[in-house]
Amino acid sequence: TEIPIRYRRAAEIGEPWSAEQIDYEDEQVKGAFEVHAFQTSPGNMAAFFLDVTGRVRVQAALKESEEQYRHLVENISDVIFTLDEHGVITYIGPTIESMMGIVPAEIIGRKFTDFIGEEDMPLSVDALLDKRASGDTTPIEYPITLKSGGTRWVRVSSKPLRTGLKLKGFQGILAEITSAKKAEEEKEKLEAQLRQAQKMEAIGQLAGGVAHDFNNLLLPILGYAELLLSDLHRD
Repeated sequence: TEIPIRYRRAAEIGEPWSAEQIDYEDEQVKGAFEVHAFQTSPGNMAAFFLDVTGRVRVQAALKESEEQYRHLVENISDVIFTLDEHGVITYIGPTIESMMGIVPAEIIGRKFTDFIGEEDMPLSVDALLDKRASGDTTPIEYPITLKSGGTRWVRVSSKPLRTGLKLKGFQGILAEITSAKKAEEEKEKLEAQLRQAQKMEAIGQLAGGVAHDFNNLLLPILGYAELLLSDLHRD
């Protein structure tokens, strides 16, 4: 194997050798070690071993955790994103492509306001970023313009990212609510139609009541008029 060759070269020609990780497992030694071998005299060498088993286990656990996090971010139905302190997009999840038809590379490095009309913003950009920086995480809703020219409604929740007291940017989740928004608009339209129908019904009932009362007044007037006409001479 390579290791005996390296040891021999270190002893015979003085060529030092180091390895960040070598895995040993026998009856006496088991684990991962960082190895440094060097010549002590012609034909002789020495090596020392640093046990890095704990570090390797932590790195493996960290890698597994990162894989789980990456899988979660890439497969969640909502879109995870990060902005810098000026509102420039520094990361956005790949789900944005299936949601909006835009690949992350087209978005990263641009301001999030590039995809929102000023008239659709609930606040000015500075006011919105200041509100988020203060810790207000109240979700906001607005339409996003697509490459195709269409729009999709989204609900965005975000919070500040800080290193100590220094604001580094923002992290949040973007969820598409186009269908919910259309359903809400349809509900509001139907409610408005119902209110109009109820109003017209109330007006009809009022008109019917007035007509009934007016008819009660007319009946005696018409009756007396008939009696008067019967007593009048033909001329």
